[in-house]
Amino acid sequence: MIKNCAVIAALTAWGFSAWAENYAADSTMDAAEADTTAPLQTANDVDLQQAQKIFERTCRACHGNQAQGVASYPKLSDKAPEY
Repeated sequence: MIKNCAVIAALTAWGFSAWAENYAADSTMDAAEADTTAPLQTANDVDLQQAQKIFERTCRACHGNQAQGVASYPKLSDKAPEY
């Protein structure tokens, strides 16, 4: 019983820290980054370093470290950069 509570507490703390990190990163986003009306970029226009930062900040917690997909979250590693 105590072991189950410890696991639940650890998962809750991990989830909250991931949310807080994501929230803090999103609140510091530039106006240019927040522009949702911008056209999709082509594969040649993608800044891979920026894409990696975005993935680490917002996607990795649910989709897995290698974007392999976890539980009900789909695999992203086979998607084109435009996706």
